[in-house]
Amino acid sequence: MMTSRQRKALRTYLARPIVQLGPDKWTINPRVRKDGKVSTPYVMHRDANGAFHCGCEGFKKATTCKHIEALQRHLGQGPPSYYQDLEEDDLTYPQDWPRYKAATDIMDGAVKGLLRSLGRVQYPPYQRLTGGGRPRFERADFFLAIGLRAYDGASGRASQGTVRDLFESRILASRLGPTVAEPSTSSITTAMREADMFDAFKDALAMTGSTVAARRAVFALDSKEYNTPNMLSPSEGKVSDDALSRELWRATVKGHVLVHTESKLCVAASVTYGKSHDSLQLQPLVKSILGNFRISALAADKAYMVEDHLTFLDDFGIYAAIPPKSNNSATSEPRIAQQVLHWANRTEAEKDIYGMRQISESYHAMTARNTTDSLRSKTFSAQKTELMSMFVVVNCMRLVHIFIEDPTFDIPFMDADVREILERARAKVAHCPRPPKAPKLQRKSLREEDVA
Repeated sequence: MMTSRQRKALRTYLARPIVQLGPDKWTINPRVRKDGKVSTPYVMHRDANGAFHCGCEGFKKATTCKHIEALQRHLGQGPPSYYQDLEEDDLTYPQDWPRYKAATDIMDGAVKGLLRSLGRVQYPPYQRLTGGGRPRFERADFFLAIGLRAYDGASGRASQGTVRDLFESRILASRLGPTVAEPSTSSITTAMREADMFDAFKDALAMTGSTVAARRAVFALDSKEYNTPNMLSPSEGKVSDDALSRELWRATVKGHVLVHTESKLCVAASVTYGKSHDSLQLQPLVKSILGNFRISALAADKAYMVEDHLTFLDDFGIYAAIPPKSNNSATSEPRIAQQVLHWANRTEAEKDIYGMRQISESYHAMTARNTTDSLRSKTFSAQKTELMSMFVVVNCMRLVHIFIEDPTFDIPFMDADVREILERARAKVAHCPRPPKAPKLQRKSLREEDVA
């Protein structure tokens, strides 16, 4: 099996020509990055003893580098054991590109349709009274508008254009006839501050995650701080230290997500102030899904290494893939001491379980990439709703991919027109062959007996 450096050397050899500058001097053509910048053209040479040298930083640290190994491959001097054909040792995990492209082609309309479907489930229609005056907006319309703002990931005014376009095309959540106009920016902001709207998005997140409730799997827990307009900087003595500390407590908002590692769907989430400790959310989030999910293990970082949490997970038969802190030892509290001893003697399957923790970190990265990592709302009540709506949007995007890739998967809450769009896209790629799974992915697929 190739090491990471050997893989990089093979990629370098295949993608970038090696040019000889002299009898014992070579260089590798520079690489043009996506941003248009050109990489540094490192020069390699061979001394009188036949040893190779390179000017890159990697060579200074390890006395070898990917450039030298690529040069050895070029000169036919590299060990043939790890320079096999690409088919024998894939450089990347196989990607089902036809189904991935089919999902991205319909992503815009499908996500907006799923948001509309979720709004209709969360809120019943208003009973509008006959008479004059402007018809009252349904709460489902506000739910859709807030979700669209999160999906746009743009400023309030830019996203308002998307809201206006949708409401003019009448694919809104109202079921009692079209509204006169779209909700205004101020009315959407007011709706975001209301507690029932946050609860609606929290329930919608649970609904999107419940589509994989029948599967026993490992769950990953992680937290991330999101910037807000309340971010402050020291103002040259104009604000006292105590006042600044109180404001910095509210300067960021922290999102806590519990992710189903097999489907990469967030099944539960909570929102707190940025300085709230991560570990306080472990038990509430796990308790919220115990009735619907079969949890085999929970992977989290060392911030969640607390005696009560380990005992809590043991009581429900959940394997705790949580590493000990540096100051934990065999003389710590009983359950922590037991975890310290266990962590040093883990099996390969248990090591793979902890490796799944990166899926929850990737979920936060997906949220920031597909929506935004800086919230626009100014009050904490509205920030909670905004961040929860971002998680719902990411789940909807993930549902579209799962629906196209898995012919047995279903989304029970979606409307008929959304189902038609997804079924049509699934039928287009039904005949496309699926790529084989990489050996590493097969090894990491968790079976129930691994954590029994």
